[in-house]
Amino acid sequence: MRFPKRIFSTLATISLTTSFGLLSANASTKTTTPMLGYRYDKQAANYQDLSSSDYYKDVWNNATASWKKAGFTWTKAATAKTTVSSYDGSSDMTLAGYNSVSYNKSTGEITSSKVRINRAVFEKYNYTKAERTNIAEHELGHALGIGHNNTDSVSVMNPANRYYTI
Repeated sequence: MRFPKRIFSTLATISLTTSFGLLSANASTKTTTPMLGYRYDKQAANYQDLSSSDYYKDVWNNATASWKKAGFTWTKAATAKTTVSSYDGSSDMTLAGYNSVSYNKSTGEITSSKVRINRAVFEKYNYTKAERTNIAEHELGHALGIGHNNTDSVSVMNPANRYYTI
């Protein structure tokens, strides 16, 4: 899968060879943002928003719109391989979000992805709506097969990110 250069416009120039070919991107961080072993076969995918509140539906709309500007189109659908929502993670305050992906080990094609952001963490640490959107963007990045960058990187894929958008 080839991402357009603009997908990583906020991220130093990197080149990495994956099983999917050469990927070039621009970034303002010193290290490569790694690709994981899975991907969508196109630069577009459907997602189902399971959010019950308009507030979090808006967070997901903003996050998917950011990915669209960067070159990957998420389209809301009634059913999809990827589901998004928020949850009350007050029993685990160490995660602002998570992504669980299943994929075909032979082809790397995603078969399902569950993307979640933690309302309890957001409330406890006073995240703004923009910061919640950044976390949603980060988790959607994992759903696309993008790994973490370094914790000192200026990247949406910084694992300690709450401030950086795509």
